[in-house]
Amino acid sequence: MTEYGKAYAHDLKDWLVYLAGRGLDWRSVTPEDVAGFVGWLRLPPLPGTGSSP
Repeated sequence: MTEYGKAYAHDLKDWLVYLAGRGLDWRSVTPEDVAGFVGWLRLPPLPGTGSSP
């Protein structure tokens, strides 16, 4: 897998984790949900996980 493919897979995982944590279905997200995800990405990583809360 290329570096681009790895980055895409990581970003997709983050998106799906974000949606699942909020009980949202990817087929019915709103622009507000996307804005919330962008804000979530800006949060500092949780200690020991390397991922946002």
